[in-house]
Order: sequence, then structure tokens, then C-alpha cells
Amino acid sequence: APHMYHFAAHDYQLGPELLVSLPGKLASAVTFPDFSALSNPVAWKYVAMFALVGAVESLLSVVAVDAMDPARRAPKLDRDLLATGIANLVAASIGGLPMISEIVRSKANVDAGAQDARSNFFHGVYLTTTFVVTLATDLLLGVGAGLLLKAILHAVRGVRPADLRAERLEIARDGEVLEVRVHGAAVFLNLLALERAIAAARDAEVRRVRLDVREARVVDHTVLHRMEQVAAEWPDCELDVVGLDALRSVGTAPHSCRVHA
Repeated sequence: APHMYHFAAHDYQLGPELLVSLPGKLASAVTFPDFSALSNPVAWKYVAMFALVGAVESLLSVVAVDAMDPARRAPKLDRDLLATGIANLVAASIGGLPMISEIVRSKANVDAGAQDARSNFFHGVYLTTTFVVTLATDLLLGVGAGLLLKAILHAVRGVRPADLRAERLEIARDGEVLEVRVHGAAVFLNLLALERAIAAARDAEVRRVRLDVREARVVDHTVLHRMEQVAAEWPDCELDVVGLDALRSVGTAPHSCRVHA
């Protein structure tokens, strides 16, 4: 509703005219460029500014990610700039904002043991799955689509629905040692059940937890990363993951997904 807002000795008029107008359909958000603006010299200033800032930012990101790469592979800066330029042309042609290379997804790929450029491509495909479904429907269905896709990827690696049940965890106590044996899979879908089994030992006089994954079909990076965090959060107890050597790693990173050989 229109109203006045008093702040710092000033009065401000607020109302619906200040709200951002969102299109009812995704196709309505497509905006084609108006090239007649290039006749204005001011437009060229912003063209140059966005091009230079985007190029410098992208190159700095590439150099930063290169320093994180354990294999110390030499980046191809010219190809990165070419890809960024093509992507920006496509984005601008439908009313999108400029894009740059960024570190978050690249760091995730490095941590997952990525070997070549396909990792960026498939990482983008998986994220856009959630993005596209969210825009086409709503956030809940978008997140659900992302979870479903992850479950499908695990199924391709041999995980069965029965492997995700909490009762597939065998828990035994021997004095100060708690042993948790995984018979199915240790993946993000049953991570909470696994954490509950380990957390139950916090109130008991347990000084060592052995997580045995020798009979697991798949142990994904989410579980490996979380177990490392749990061990750091629990200084009075030692947490060991047993059996990783019996599984085949799909990458070179310490937290790469492990599958049954």
C-alpha cells in the first residue's frame, strides 16, 4: 500500500510502483538487444567496461583455481576468454546479465577429482536441472528434481532402493569401541540415519567409532566429507573409516565417491 516513510530527517514515498515487475511466464522475460543504442558513445563505454572487467575477473578466477589444482595442469586462458565471450553473446541476446568464470563450481570439481573439461559441463547440466525445473514450476519441485537426479546417478553406480534403509546399518558395541557396519550404501540419502547411529555414542562412554564400509556398494563424497567433519567436532573420540581401500575411487580427490570394485 502507498505510504510515507520517515528516515534520517527525510520523508520517502513508498508504493507498488517501486516493486520489480516479474513476468508470468519464463518466455516473457526474454528481451532482445536494441542495437540502436550503439549509436550513443556512452553505450560503448559500458561495452568496454563490462568486457574488460569480465575478462580480468575471469582470468583471476582461472589463476586462483589453477593454484588449487593438485595436478598443476596449465590453464588455457585464451579458451576461457573465448568461452566467456560466446556465453555472454548468447546471454545478452535474450536479455541475460553478463557472466564470468567463478571459483565455487571449479573448486567443487577440483575437490571431486575432476580430470578434464567434461566435469564443468556435467556439473552445469546437473545444476541447471534444478534451475530449469524451479523456473518452470516452483522451488520445492526444483529441489526435488535435483535430489531425484542424484538418486538416479547413484542407481547407475549400483545403489538399490533397499540399500538406503536405516536398518541396513549394523551397530555393535564392544567396550569403548562402537562399530557401525554399512551393508548397502553410504550416500547422502541415508546420511542422517548414519549420523544418528554415530551420534548415539556421544552420550555413552565411547572413545572410538569404526565405520566399516567394506560391504558397501557406494560411499559418496557427501558422507566422506561429513564424517571428516564429525571427527573434527568430536575431539574426545576417534572416528575411523574402515574399508575404503577395498572400494574403487572414481576420482583422485580424498573425498571422491567410492564404488564397489
